[in-house]
Amino acid sequence: MAGGGGSEDLPGVNMTAMIDIIFMLVIFFILTVKMEEGLMSEGIMLAMAPHGNEIKNKDPREILVEVDPQGKIRINRTVLSTNTFTRVIAKAVSEYRADTPVVIVADAKVQHKYVRKVMDICSSVGIWKLKFMALKEK
Repeated sequence: MAGGGGSEDLPGVNMTAMIDIIFMLVIFFILTVKMEEGLMSEGIMLAMAPHGNEIKNKDPREILVEVDPQGKIRINRTVLSTNTFTRVIAKAVSEYRADTPVVIVADAKVQHKYVRKVMDICSSVGIWKLKFMALKEK
């Protein structure tokens, strides 16, 4: 029918699937941010390093190692013995190479001997890329 006064179905795009995808992406990014926040223990007070370099691009292989004032070593909030930590780091080297970055997160009050122990273990298994997490400003 040409030119009639009836309603015509105009072709359109079904936005239901697109909205579902957008919601899934939003949920994914919210969960990812929450997981990143939960990697570090809440009681750690980082030292100040106002002249330190800010990390722009994070390596996905990065291992975050916490050292508390009592010298306990944690990865993902799990306390590890020295032997277990050594095995975990050695496994990371065997799977991801020796240039796997290790970020040491230590409380400002941690004695250097505890941080040095983590550094020595990393060095003993071949890791040479060590970073230290600190606050640039309060």
